[in-house]
Amino acid sequence: MVWAALIGNALIALAKFVTAAISGSVALLAEGAHSVADTFNQVFLLISLSLGEKPPDEQHPYGHGKDRFFWAFVTAIMLFFLGAFFSIYEGTQKLLEALRGEAVSGSHFWSYIALGVAFAFESYSLFVGITETRKGMEEEKKTFWQFFRTSKDPTLKTVLFEDTAALLGLVFALAGIYLVDVTGSHWWDGLASILIGIVLAAVALMLAAQSRGLLLGAAADREERKKIRKALTSSDKVSKVIDVLTMHLSPEEILVTSHVELEDVESAQEIEETIDSLEREIQKEVPEAKLIFIEPQSGDKRDG
Repeated sequence: MVWAALIGNALIALAKFVTAAISGSVALLAEGAHSVADTFNQVFLLISLSLGEKPPDEQHPYGHGKDRFFWAFVTAIMLFFLGAFFSIYEGTQKLLEALRGEAVSGSHFWSYIALGVAFAFESYSLFVGITETRKGMEEEKKTFWQFFRTSKDPTLKTVLFEDTAALLGLVFALAGIYLVDVTGSHWWDGLASILIGIVLAAVALMLAAQSRGLLLGAAADREERKKIRKALTSSDKVSKVIDVLTMHLSPEEILVTSHVELEDVESAQEIEETIDSLEREIQKEVPEAKLIFIEPQSGDKRDG
């Protein structure tokens, strides 16, 4: 999915820049910058997938899964500065030129062709992303919005956000160019470019906020935490669950730590067997819980 998006975005960016040069449309130029940003973003996502799969080492004992969160954050920054900032700047310049009567343009025939091809590609890319999302929904038995809200996979969300923003941006560009042809005013072209920039800025900020939360150590979602607590209380040896702390190490890996009070346990071997049983029960309820640390306590440590 990522490779297809990368190659497609690179070709579309080239087509948009060529037709923007022919027509003089800054809305199409903004869309070209958007496609360039998307191309770099796909490169970053591929880097994140590769680095995130590296095994744990001495310097990173919990693995490199958070590399995926870091590169998703870089993707958001690139989308903001290379896509949003450029589009808003160029659109503002076009508006000022139109107000001064200086704006000029050429034929928009190839602009419509380029936008049509781009719309078809982005629609297909979004369809592929939604298909992947539906697979995850079926596996986790969640609705679309439940899965989308709780998913910690930055790659999938980035592709869905970018494709949706791309389609909306293409609609703005098409409307802007059409209104220029109808009214003769280049004001619409500049406005379309600014609207494209605003959409990209909104998407970039949403992606950055999510990636920031994951980099800071986002917990497992509420349902998963409930399942972990349920697994801990399933044993008659556990008299009290003092706390349950979780953190995503990657989209598919969760770190779990817990302090519990045990009763009717008389030997170290019994404690070890009980802890092993609790860990198996947690992994049965939440397969993403890859690292589990359970510490028995004799009294309250904190209320989790």
